[in-house]
Amino acid sequence: MLPLPGPGWLVIILGLTMLPFRWADRTVTLIRRRIPGVPEEGSIPTRTWVVMGTLVVAFGVVSIVWGDDLRGFAAALWGDPDKLLG
Repeated sequence: MLPLPGPGWLVIILGLTMLPFRWADRTVTLIRRRIPGVPEEGSIPTRTWVVMGTLVVAFGVVSIVWGDDLRGFAAALWGDPDKLLG
């Protein structure tokens, strides 16, 4: 999953946290040090959860309310989406 777009790093970190080895714990700590805004112990601040939740809800509402309009906009920019995806 790592070379593909999406949650590859999240799945790798989740898998490493389940391993009962010291090297896996050190690797997760090293990765957490490199991610800005996440402390080494792994707790994510409440503000971050609120921002992520708000963005998920906002994008969901936009896609439900204006989904067809956005599809038409994409078709005008790049051509027919059915031909692009199919």
